[in-house]
Amino acid sequence: MKYLLVSVDFSDVTDRVMEVAENLAHAMHAKLRILHCVQTYPQLVGAGEMVPVVVPDPAVPLTERFPEHLNQLVALVSSIRSKGIDVDYRLIEGLPAEEIVSSADEIDAEMIVVGSHGHGALYELMVGTVTQAVLKHARRPVLVVPTKRSQAVKGEAAEKAAQSLMTSA
Repeated sequence: MKYLLVSVDFSDVTDRVMEVAENLAHAMHAKLRILHCVQTYPQLVGAGEMVPVVVPDPAVPLTERFPEHLNQLVALVSSIRSKGIDVDYRLIEGLPAEEIVSSADEIDAEMIVVGSHGHGALYELMVGTVTQAVLKHARRPVLVVPTKRSQAVKGEAAEKAAQSLMTSA
């Protein structure tokens, strides 16, 4: 069975990522694995000089700690199944890029599909992105789906460049 691993973060790019993944699944007769990775951080609680750190209890299942994430995944999977696409999902905890690459290897995915938020170059230089880390470490093809906003910005820039070339010629 061919698998496509699709990473979602339920941001503004998720709908576009799923649209592309569904089209690929149909064309390749592939099964989708939808992956959502939550990255938990210790929480600072209290006030004053001493601030205790509360670490999430790993004994409590993710589905109980993050029921809203599970609900979003289940709704997404239900929508995809209604279109006749074979799909399963995983809600996991960890560092997203590492988990995406590891999950793709685990299921021997034909391709990894991820979204790009279209942050500016300075943000990406200073902070980096999950997508950049996946591209760096993946041992299989990665399809990066841009947001419509980033496509529009790039389109406008290309249009301005073309106009500039035409007026200078």
